[in-house]
Amino acid sequence: MRMVKKVHNDPTSQHCPVDVLQEICTTARQTPEQFVRLNQFIALMGWSRSTYYNRVSAGIVPAARANGPRTRGYFASEVVAMQQALMIDPSRAQGHTKPT
Repeated sequence: MRMVKKVHNDPTSQHCPVDVLQEICTTARQTPEQFVRLNQFIALMGWSRSTYYNRVSAGIVPAARANGPRTRGYFASEVVAMQQALMIDPSRAQGHTKPT
């Protein structure tokens, strides 16, 4: 029979075997990533709503994902990645295509 220890004072705690390190139990329960709503994203990027939709239709920025029936946006890590990508290639941020 395997002994199981429960961490008290934590309603989200899981049952962890005694012989398993506590770090494994805490890393299994990671906090969810922050969700940036579409209006917040547009404000962070400094764009107008029409500029955002033009860049989505041009393929410069991926479309926002649904978080619920009436909520759309991006995860915070996606916003940072998009900002870094647009900083590397500023011509894409302006919506211009590179000549081939």
